[in-house]
Amino acid sequence: MAKKEFLKEEPESNVEDTPENSAFACEQCNKMYFHEDALAISMTCCGQPLKELHYEAVIP
Repeated sequence: MAKKEFLKEEPESNVEDTPENSAFACEQCNKMYFHEDALAISMTCCGQPLKELHYEAVIP
C-alpha cells in the first residue's frame, strides 16, 4: 500500500499588518507607493490624498 503524506496547515500569513507593510495608491494617475515612499511625498499625489490599499500577503 502507498503511504499517504499529510501536509500540515500553515497560518494564512506570516506577515504582520503593520504600517511598514502597507501600500497607498493615487486613484487619479494609478501610481502605487509603499508606506515609506508615501510618507516622503506627504501622503498626497496629483493634489489628492493617497488611498490606502488593503491586501493579503502570501508567502509560499
